Amino acid sequence: MSFASRLKARLEEARSSLDAPAEPRSADTIRLFTASWCQSCHRVIPAFRKLRSDDPRRLKQVDVSKQHDPRWERFNIRAVPTLAAYRDGKELGRLRGGVTPVKMARFIEDHLEPRNRK
Repeated sequence: MSFASRLKARLEEARSSLDAPAEPRSADTIRLFTASWCQSCHRVIPAFRKLRSDDPRRLKQVDVSKQHDPRWERFNIRAVPTLAAYRDGKELGRLRGGVTPVKMARFIEDHLEPRNRK
C-alpha cells in the first residue's frame, strides 16, 4: 500500500469518526499541566486543588516549568494551563489555554462520573 493510499485511508477514518455520535466518556485520570512562570496557571491552581481534595487519586497536577521537560512532547502540551482527561492511557479530551476555574470544573464534571470520584 502506498503512502498516499495509507494517508487517504486515515483521512477517511478521521472523517467517519467525526460523523459518529459522541459516546459518553469517563476518565480514570485528569491532569492539569502547569508551569511556575504561567500567570493563568496561578489563577486556576487554587480551584484545582480544592477539586483535587475530593479525588486526589484521579486528579493530578503536573508541573512542566522546565523548558526541556520531556512531558511537553510526551503529552503534546502546547500551552499551559492544559487540562487533559485519560482512560487506560488514551486521551479522551483536552482543554487548553483560557482555562478558568468554571471551565475547569465543568470539564472535570463532564469527564469523571460521580460514582468514580471517590
